[in-house]
Amino acid sequence: MARLPSDDGRQVLSASLAQDGGVAAGASPYDRLRNCVRARMQLRGLQTYEEYARLLDGEPAERAALAQSLRLAAELGQRPGQPSSGRGLRYRWLFEEGPAPIILTDLKGIIREANARGRELLGLGESSADSSLAGYLAEDSRPPLSQALRALSHQEEVCLQLRLTASPERTQEARARRITCARETLVQWLLHDVTAYLQAPKQRHQLVNLLLHDLRSPLATALLGLGAIERSLQRQDTARAQQALASTSATLRRLSRLADSLLDVARLEAGQPNLQLAPVRAEDLLSEVAAEAAPGLAARQLQLKLQLPDGLPRVLADREMLFRAVLNLLDNAVKFSSRGSQVTLQAAHVGSDLAISVTDQRPGIPRALQPHIFEPFSAIPASGGARSYGLGLAFCKLAAESHGGRITLESDGSRGSTFTLWLPAAAEPTRP
Repeated sequence: MARLPSDDGRQVLSASLAQDGGVAAGASPYDRLRNCVRARMQLRGLQTYEEYARLLDGEPAERAALAQSLRLAAELGQRPGQPSSGRGLRYRWLFEEGPAPIILTDLKGIIREANARGRELLGLGESSADSSLAGYLAEDSRPPLSQALRALSHQEEVCLQLRLTASPERTQEARARRITCARETLVQWLLHDVTAYLQAPKQRHQLVNLLLHDLRSPLATALLGLGAIERSLQRQDTARAQQALASTSATLRRLSRLADSLLDVARLEAGQPNLQLAPVRAEDLLSEVAAEAAPGLAARQLQLKLQLPDGLPRVLADREMLFRAVLNLLDNAVKFSSRGSQVTLQAAHVGSDLAISVTDQRPGIPRALQPHIFEPFSAIPASGGARSYGLGLAFCKLAAESHGGRITLESDGSRGSTFTLWLPAAAEPTRP
């Protein structure tokens, strides 16, 4: 059953009887349709047949799921001794609609059946029955599959890791168990994505390296600054002492921001933002960010262009978190820009949003890396080797989202990049 046309579908569904029907052997196609539709309606949280008919019209995946349910119902209806309560059919529905991908093969790895999640994961089509599971695996996963199938000829269960051709960047843990169904020996494959679990040790290692790198440099600078302050005071050189004190204070503030960002990433990922919201003026915020970034800009001989048009709206935000998010974007531009180039920090009122952008003239970010740029520890090629964004952009993304906004990247892959924080503009207070 590929599709129920809209008019005929509404007539059939609306005319369905109110009482439950069985799925005993010999149940009519009409009874099976009625029961399958009711089960699908319950799963999708729908109350009327008209609602479900509209869903069928608009979602090919739902039509395929209903067709699968009808095939299962017909299969059960043809089996002698099936109870009229439909218990077996309900178990089949539980298999079909289960949250975990399940695939059934024979001992040679030929696919006999898969539930909805399994078909989606593998990319199985209607004509994929009796195809080999190996054909859906990355090449390096096929030998482990063969070994597992051989092992299952004399043991009940094996566990292995596989990569699929449909998503080779992710790793699936496959628990394969030998079962007997209708006097036939089959293998049940239960798949679970373990990519995040496998990446956790690498991310911990990256975090340690990040902390060592980002903490060592400012700590050394702070110690040098304290030494300079001490020597200047001994010589009663107040001007140099004040200059060293300002530099040391800026370094210690950087350390404090790094620690706060690490804590904020953990809180925001856990859904515990704990925001201190208040109206924030973009003009004041960006001016302070520019002043804080001035020493780094000067050290790399970069020119900062600050663009703040009149009439910018305020935003309701956690000022300290937003300050660190914008400063992170500006610091990244400084870190990746060539000496003597220009960096632009600007704000604009776009629709109902305040857009805060940082534009640089660095070599472009490769298009293949752009979808991953806001992930923790994402790295891009740069002169002198790959350089990591650490947690900076991941923090910026989480900070924007916690304020009901978003962050975007524009880069053609050749030269120049623009990162933009989009934040909902606060409603202006009404004047009497």
